[in-house]
Amino acid sequence: MSDLDAALAMQEGKFDLYLGSCDTGGGGALAMAISLLGIQKTKTIATQSSKKSEEEIIQMIKNGVIAFGFVSSEVDYAIKTIVKNFIFIKKGK
Repeated sequence: MSDLDAALAMQEGKFDLYLGSCDTGGGGALAMAISLLGIQKTKTIATQSSKKSEEEIIQMIKNGVIAFGFVSSEVDYAIKTIVKNFIFIKKGK
């Protein structure tokens, strides 16, 4: 699925989360999500030089962030941290 298709599906409520990866963690990873979902619902959680803590990611989810960008070198950390906490917080599991 392309980033445009994914962002459109998010906008239509077909998916709960948008996860994007690129060289910077923010540009290409989140461009379509920012355009269609708005800047308030999108955050970069990992760049080449830094990554957000699990506590920061939890707060983002609680604040309504549904689209996350990260660099490919942090894909394991990003997906595990986001998905685990999203399910716990949003789905009550």
